[in-house]
Amino acid sequence: MRRITGLLLSSLCCFAAEPNEKAHKLLDEAAATAGSTTLEVHILALMHLGKLYQVYDKPKAVDYFRQAFAATSSSGEDMKNILQGEIVKNLADVSLPEAAEQLRGMAEPATTLEGNTSAIDRVTQLLIAKSEFDKATEVMGLVPAAAAYPFRAAGSVFDALPNNDPRRVLIFTRATAAYQRRPEREFTEMLHARWRKLPREVAEAALNAVANAILVKKDQNFSFNGDEADDNGKMILKNLRTVELAWMYQVMNGVDPKRAQELAATNQEIKTASVEKLKEPKTEEKKAEPSKDDEDDGMYPPLSILRGIDIDNLSDRIGQWALAEKKATAALELAEKDLPQSLSRIGDLPYPAMKAQAICGLAKKFAPKDQATGKSLIDKCLDAVSDVKDPADTGTPLLSAAQAAMTIKLRDRAWEAMQKAVVISGEAYVAEANAEKVNKALREYWPSLQMCRLTAYTGAKLFAEEADTLLRDVRDPDMSVIMRIEMARALMKEPQYAHSMSFRF
Repeated sequence: MRRITGLLLSSLCCFAAEPNEKAHKLLDEAAATAGSTTLEVHILALMHLGKLYQVYDKPKAVDYFRQAFAATSSSGEDMKNILQGEIVKNLADVSLPEAAEQLRGMAEPATTLEGNTSAIDRVTQLLIAKSEFDKATEVMGLVPAAAAYPFRAAGSVFDALPNNDPRRVLIFTRATAAYQRRPEREFTEMLHARWRKLPREVAEAALNAVANAILVKKDQNFSFNGDEADDNGKMILKNLRTVELAWMYQVMNGVDPKRAQELAATNQEIKTASVEKLKEPKTEEKKAEPSKDDEDDGMYPPLSILRGIDIDNLSDRIGQWALAEKKATAALELAEKDLPQSLSRIGDLPYPAMKAQAICGLAKKFAPKDQATGKSLIDKCLDAVSDVKDPADTGTPLLSAAQAAMTIKLRDRAWEAMQKAVVISGEAYVAEANAEKVNKALREYWPSLQMCRLTAYTGAKLFAEEADTLLRDVRDPDMSVIMRIEMARALMKEPQYAHSMSFRF
């Protein structure tokens, strides 16, 4: 099965929500109608209700999570694992003890099929934040012997412990034993990032385990990482087997250079991997910066480019978009000095969705400075949106137009743009659900559902408690429930809930 994942917005940390009576009503309405939605959305709605309802009634919030977890029993096994992982990750922020308990009922608590963090990763992160290292180690022991091992969680606990703490060796020894039972790429990455912190004999044992396993693995078709782009904007698709071999080679070159050189001389795969450029491993001295909740006005490849594409020309299509984006960026930078020339260059861009995003970005920028210019740009933005054929590509510029209009008190224009965004979000969701090649990813990560969320959240931010009027014509039960939850989120002053978007065909 082919899978393509693109980042829409980074996951945001949770802040304390503020009680709001209108939000409370919206949540209760969503809860009352959640049973009419598709099974996945029903489960996801219960999960999000639990996340938000804690400010009104924490026991009821936990009960929503329990209902969601129980409802996963009606899903297929693969989807059940994904849904349970999402539920426990979110539950951990409401009740860490309850989340740890729910891990016991999971067949695969360490599997990350969607998103970037598994259920056990999240529980472990929160325990580490409380310096409960023994409890975190105990939680890792809840993983069934036949299940995927939580190598990322183990690495996080390792990094959090003091350099000379004997529990580091114990963690790595257990991880090595788990790898020997069920080899996973995450252990090779864990070893590559931390072998210098290990006693030599422990590093050698781990390296031997990796070498014995990886050299007999067969290559996996369509197993690529496409997160980087070269200087010409072309996406680099790295074969993950080559990356794993490169991790192994670098560790071997540090532990046993002679063996590494001999292996590279006799094995073409190792020779190729030995020159692979790798990102610097993260250690306890260099940890990732926390996510920021700043609004992201970046331009994203149209979903029409990503959806239903042939994996063989993905690199070229994304590369073409990236090159066009460079031209758009240059045109936008010109706007302060020469707005007409900037608009002219934007008009030459090859993608209608990119044109609309760029013009709407200018509208948001200039509207607060000059009402007449802002109004003109908003009109141009809405005209540009009308040229975009795929509904999935029109939501973002419409929301930008609405935001720009409200900055200069053009409430009617903003409302018009929001109404169109609601309609278009629904069309995109229906298309994604009924397309010839339906998106088989968890609906939580569907691009169209992300747009529904963003539209509802933006509407509530702009029009406050009047925003639910936008939902009067929403007939799809899934959309109705999800958008009510997101409007409640905005009214409670919770950060926007948006993260990765996934396509699985």
